[in-house]
Amino acid sequence: MDDGDRAQAYAELDREIALRKFRRVEASGEAQIVTAEGVVCCDCGAPIGGDRLGIVPKAVRCVGCQEVREAEDKRYE
Repeated sequence: MDDGDRAQAYAELDREIALRKFRRVEASGEAQIVTAEGVVCCDCGAPIGGDRLGIVPKAVRCVGCQEVREAEDKRYE
């Protein structure tokens, strides 16, 4: 496997992991919380920034809470 093949394999793996996490959020029944101020995190209540929503339109957690959640998920995998 050359460097290009390896890079392609890692990119495909990253995409698959991201899709599985997205599906897990969708399947859990979690929904965005929308207030007059905009979309807020379901864990801490902080506003979810437009940058994050631009990347993950159905985000239910702020970046910090999502990172904590993913770290917890890794412990159980």
